[in-house]
Amino acid sequence: MSAIDWSPVRRVIDEQSSFLVTSHVNPEGDAIGSEVALARFLRERGKSVRIVNPSPTPENCRFLDPKGEIILFDADRAGELLAGIEAIFIVDLSSWTQLGPFADTVRRFESIRVCIDHHRAPDAEIAPLSVIDETAAAAGLLVYELIRDAGGPISLPIAEALYAALLVDTGSFRFSNTDARALRAAAELVALNVRPERAYRDAFENRRGAFVRLLPLAFATLGTTSGGEVLWVSVTRRMLEEAGADFEDTEGYIELLRAVRGVEVCALFKEVGAGRVRVSLRSTGKVDLHRFAASFGGGGHAKAAGLTFEGTLEQAVRLVTAGLEALVSG
Repeated sequence: MSAIDWSPVRRVIDEQSSFLVTSHVNPEGDAIGSEVALARFLRERGKSVRIVNPSPTPENCRFLDPKGEIILFDADRAGELLAGIEAIFIVDLSSWTQLGPFADTVRRFESIRVCIDHHRAPDAEIAPLSVIDETAAAAGLLVYELIRDAGGPISLPIAEALYAALLVDTGSFRFSNTDARALRAAAELVALNVRPERAYRDAFENRRGAFVRLLPLAFATLGTTSGGEVLWVSVTRRMLEEAGADFEDTEGYIELLRAVRGVEVCALFKEVGAGRVRVSLRSTGKVDLHRFAASFGGGGHAKAAGLTFEGTLEQAVRLVTAGLEALVSG
């Protein structure tokens, strides 16, 4: 267990009765699992809670929200969504840009904002009350520790959401962020009757057929630097149309790249719109991807980061891979 002083956050929970929970654009298992677990905990304490996100819940995370309770932010309904809210919890991000279209609304919220995150370089003003712990394997681990610190209890639905958050952000407990702290939390959640085999199946073995149809189209674009240390693939909107896929179906592609012998950095380029490319980055640890992504306005961790490039796919591939090659060779 960490040495975080959760008492200021506990006071917010004890003293307020109506909460909104949100997370970053394009949420994944850690973001959704953390939100759902925190919301369930607050509700079990008699609080009123709504989860509002700037992006839709991806299909591979819908098992965490089977009733579809997560609300997609709509600027035309901003007043309605915040009506009666006394405090906002922001989880798994600490940068305004990661709140996307919800950022301006949250920024104008004059009551209490609390941030719980495990990423670097937070925007200090995003929440006057922030718990940022870069050593935590997942935001879900921090939510788990908050709930434990508050005396719980942790019901099975909460435990399942927390375990999923840990499972996703540690890559099934195989990434370098898998430490004793994360494994102790996972063991305690399993002791609460979480079923690891079911959690893994829900998180990683629930893909659509489009995942396979899109794979050869994407990997036909495989590119590498002369030294073979940087590897990348691209996904265009035309490929998605041909495969009957969407960008959610690319989940896991970058991990296939990282598994290639000799690769230090890999990238997945996604043509998300006209003149707009989203880039996911992974490293084996030789270089700091957070710093690199930040130079393009992105962010993340040293070994996993992302950025959005304004320009064509060809420009994004050329400039980003050149930068990565220089980074690796330097």
